[in-house]
Parts: sequence; C-alpha cells; structure tokens
Amino acid sequence: KLWNAARLIEQHLADYTPPASAAERDAALANLRGTDRALIAWLQELVARATASFERYDYPAALDATERFFWNTFCDNYLEWVKGRLYDGSGAGRQSAQLALAHTLETLLKLLAPIMPHITEEIYQQLFAPASGARSIHTSAWPATSAALRDPEAERVGAALLAITAAARRFKSAQQLGLGAPLAPLSIAAGELAAPPAA
Repeated sequence: KLWNAARLIEQHLADYTPPASAAERDAALANLRGTDRALIAWLQELVARATASFERYDYPAALDATERFFWNTFCDNYLEWVKGRLYDGSGAGRQSAQLALAHTLETLLKLLAPIMPHITEEIYQQLFAPASGARSIHTSAWPATSAALRDPEAERVGAALLAITAAARRFKSAQQLGLGAPLAPLSIAAGELAAPPAA
C-alpha cells in the first residue's frame, strides 16, 4: 500500500515545485486550505507520538501510530477528499493539496524508515532526495513538530468531516452501494461548529 500510495502521489507532483527552504515550507504549510491544514495539524501529533515512542525504544508503538495514520487518516480519508482538487489540473486548491501530500508522505517515510528501511529509501530517492539535498532518507533530518502548525479549529472541522465521511460510507454499506456510487447532496446541520475553511 505504501508503494501504491507513493505512485499515486507521484502522478500529481509532476508539476509541483517544493519550497526552497524549511522556513519557506513552514510558511506555506501555515497557509494551506482547510482539509490540508487539518491533515498537517494531525501530522504534528503523530510526529510527537512516534518520536516519543522511538525515544523509549517502543518501536511497536511508533509503528502502530504511524500505520494507523497512514491507513485511516491519509489513505482512506484524505486522499479521497482531495481527488477533485488534484484532478482539477490547476489553481490554488491543487497547489495546497500538492504541498500537503508531499510533506505528509515525506514525513511518513521518515517515521517508517527505521522499521522499513528499503522501501522507504526507494521512494525517498525517487520523490524527495533530489530536492532535499540528503543522500539518503537515513541521513536526512528527523521530522520536527511545529506549534504553529497545530490548528485546533482545522482539526475540529476535520474531525467533523471524518464523521460525515464515515456516516456516508455506513449508509452506502447498509444500502449495498459501492463506495464509488454517487449520492444525492447531503444536508449537514452543524450546530455551533464554525463554517469550515475552503476544502
């Protein structure tokens, strides 16, 4: 699945220009669109959790947290949310998704590298080594967290979107509809939830 996800993402990064520096990257990440901001905010939590587990030599916990994020948050949900923007072909929405995808995949590869050294190196060499300046994923900088990238409001909106997505999937399953089957427009009563940023 990691290889397949990387190949899918690579297709959408052909016209992507990575930020020239870490400072430029962090500034761009802080200005992402709504669902992209939520993903990056959740990624900060994952990096903190996985790093703490590695520092305790609790490798199974680090792997479990990273795999859950990769499967549940990244592949099953986020990649589905951004398909429309990625296939749109141009515009700020696509650029925001490209940055979020590239940064998240690179971070996940680094978190998995101590446990899955070969496939992470192969993907890193293809997608990230030319721009990073690092000869190997194993000599590149370890992911760092940034308080500026934690966004409680984006996380709250993202959590609501996760719940909506799960409800739609449960409905399709109950109606014996395929996951790709179209649905009529959904009306969402959000209560006190703030209006979400542009998806």
